[in-house]
Amino acid sequence: MPEPDTAILHPMPRTMRVMLLSFLWAAAATELRLTAQEAFASDGDLHTEHGTLAVAVIETNKIVLAIDSRITRNPLGTNTQSRSFEDGFEKINLLSPDIAFFVTGTVRLDSRRFTNSLDETARSLAREWESEKRPLQLDAFVAEFKDRTEMSLLRLSMGDIYFLHLGAQKYGGSNVFTAVFTGKDLDGSFRLVKVVCSSVVDTNARPVVARLDFEVAEEKAVRGRKFLFFGSTKIFDQATTEPKSRLGRAFQQIRSSQTFLTEPIAAALLDLAVRETGVGPDSPVGYPLFVYTSDSDGFTLARKVKAGEGVPFDPARQGGKQ
Repeated sequence: MPEPDTAILHPMPRTMRVMLLSFLWAAAATELRLTAQEAFASDGDLHTEHGTLAVAVIETNKIVLAIDSRITRNPLGTNTQSRSFEDGFEKINLLSPDIAFFVTGTVRLDSRRFTNSLDETARSLAREWESEKRPLQLDAFVAEFKDRTEMSLLRLSMGDIYFLHLGAQKYGGSNVFTAVFTGKDLDGSFRLVKVVCSSVVDTNARPVVARLDFEVAEEKAVRGRKFLFFGSTKIFDQATTEPKSRLGRAFQQIRSSQTFLTEPIAAALLDLAVRETGVGPDSPVGYPLFVYTSDSDGFTLARKVKAGEGVPFDPARQGGKQ
């Protein structure tokens, strides 16, 4: 009869137990990581167009928009060597003489399975309403846009959502996209309504979680005026965290001004933010900058700011529309 294995007849030494437990925990952690990676695997054929930094100023009888012109294209989940960009892209879409639309973040998704362009969704919906002779009322239009977009994006895989989530974080945005509808509504009020698409990703949950959430919200002027920032807005954090930075000093100057022209101030803020971000190949922003006004005359292009042109903050040196 063979001798019994004494290792199973006697308690394991404490040192060996600790080593074994450490090994088992490491193996479990590796398994969890692999599970998350497998769950978030993308089919590799999804390409995006994204970008944009925008400044909006809402007043009682006017809205001003300043927006950059760079669009960046790259496949999801690949290295940045596959990226390309285009400057000079005018991103505002007129849906009616009084209502405009733009997107910050991911504006277009292309794959073998489907194409989703938020710009085209809004434009085609506006054409449908016009052909049906439906007046473009903001609340109803935005609700239908949200429903169509949400339904279309149900085709995204968990891996696609995961890489959209990472892209939003990388380029300084807090959401996958923000679709902004603004201008003079049917009742004559000047409004800004947005559809925000945010990603929820949890690699610790079992099963892992990756989904898109949609929210409709309206921004309103406070005491007659409100500044808003959309897109790659992380650069504007300097205004509060670094009061002595150029952006911090600019905000202090705006707050202390008794009067100023809204359109040049929006242009100057955006110009400074783009210069502070930089316009190299890896930057999400670029020149020229386009500045628009929505007032009693409709929605119009007010000015175009080229690289190096600069826009002064000093009210005495400002030009443009009051």
